Parts: sequence; C-alpha cells; structure tokens
Amino acid sequence: MKILVALGLTALVLTAIGVGLSLLLDTVPNAEVTVDQCDITPRGEVIAVGQVTNPDDAAHSANLVVELRSVQGGEWLRTTTVTRPLKAGEQTQWTASATAPGNVERVSCVVTSASLD
Repeated sequence: MKILVALGLTALVLTAIGVGLSLLLDTVPNAEVTVDQCDITPRGEVIAVGQVTNPDDAAHSANLVVELRSVQGGEWLRTTTVTRPLKAGEQTQWTASATAPGNVERVSCVVTSASLD
C-alpha cells in the first residue's frame, strides 16, 4: 500500500512539473505566409511579393527567409531575410528583390523559413 501511495504522489508531482514547464515554455506558432507574385522585369530585377500573418493573440516580429533562384539550372540569385512587426492577428505585405544576370528568363521565389519572435 505504501508503495502505491508513493508511486501515486510521484506521478502527481511529475504531472505538476510537466504542466508548469509547458506553461513556461508556451510555444509561439509559425507565421502564415503566401507568395503572391514572383516575376522578373525586363531590366532583370526579380521581385517577390506576398502576405505574412501573425496567427497568435500577441504581437510578434515575423522573420522570413526568402530564396530567389533562376529556374534554368537552379542558379542562386539571393537569399534574403525579411522582418515585419505584426500585431496580434495582423496581416501585412512583404517584398524581396534581387538583380539577375542577363541570361535569366524564369525565376522561383520560395519562403524557406517563417518564424515569429
């Protein structure tokens, strides 16, 4: 009987510790991101445009890592970090750009990371 009571108390204490840690380490959701435009101008400027949303009920800064590449051969043009302050539930536009060499005709724009601080 004493062993069962001791095991029960141990389980209760461990559960309380787990609940306390989960409250302390409350996780922040990832930013919600879209890429709405990915074009190259006749002058060779690559422009990516999209939206970023803070789904949390607290203000955060959204940090996006955007990769701009040539579709022909996957040539890397630029990786850039975009940071936008966002209120709780707010959505805003982001942009990223690069200059491509003269032989690039098609590009891809990919958000490789979207986090909230």
